Amino acid sequence: MVLELSAQTEKVVPYQYFGEGRVIDLMPTLTKAGYVPAGIAVIVDRRENAPQEVRKNFNTYFWTGDSAGTDEKGGALLTVNSLLLRQLTPESPLVNGALKLEKKQWQELRADKEHSLYLTPAEVEAAHGKGYVLKGGKFVPANKTVAKAWDHMNRGNNLQNYAQMVSETSKSKDIMHLYFDRSKPNVPTLRSLVLDRIDYDSFAYGDDFLLNGDGRLVGVAAEPQVVREKSAIRKISELK
Repeated sequence: MVLELSAQTEKVVPYQYFGEGRVIDLMPTLTKAGYVPAGIAVIVDRRENAPQEVRKNFNTYFWTGDSAGTDEKGGALLTVNSLLLRQLTPESPLVNGALKLEKKQWQELRADKEHSLYLTPAEVEAAHGKGYVLKGGKFVPANKTVAKAWDHMNRGNNLQNYAQMVSETSKSKDIMHLYFDRSKPNVPTLRSLVLDRIDYDSFAYGDDFLLNGDGRLVGVAAEPQVVREKSAIRKISELK
């Protein structure tokens, strides 16, 4: 069976799957094709609202265009729509599987309040391994840090329906855990945030390696108004 991430009923082809491999290899292929890497908010939305024929294709893990950085003290920086991730290539400088940043890059990223949220080392410890829990018949963040981290990653969109869907699919009442890189590297580093499957509780990982051979990226068309042409549709093999 052949699968797509854009449905036959859609008038545009905004979403494309770029296969499995190292993120440092997939990213330049994605950007050269005229796409930007989908962030967590895009994947959450598609899992909730995509045409039925493609929803199941989004029930897998994806590396995203949102990043999780860490500094020498153990603080974390969550950045949506990360330009630094888009610039990844096989020649990018890496430290322990993460992109090595100059201090100036870290400072500029942290100063970008529109896209970045900084969590102190204490907040990282408070949120690590915690997510949404069922309380009074409603899914709520386990603590304030979890709340603001997920709100930032999902760009302020309501997560209640998504949390309910994840719980029903995974048969769990403790879901959407956050995991950070707590290695305290000698220099600031950056990784792609990874969003796990719905039936695996939809955990969000900020500690995966850009060198992993099982990376997966979804591209979002940089020009979403391009008309769908069947001759240009890129078919993909079934996701494992």
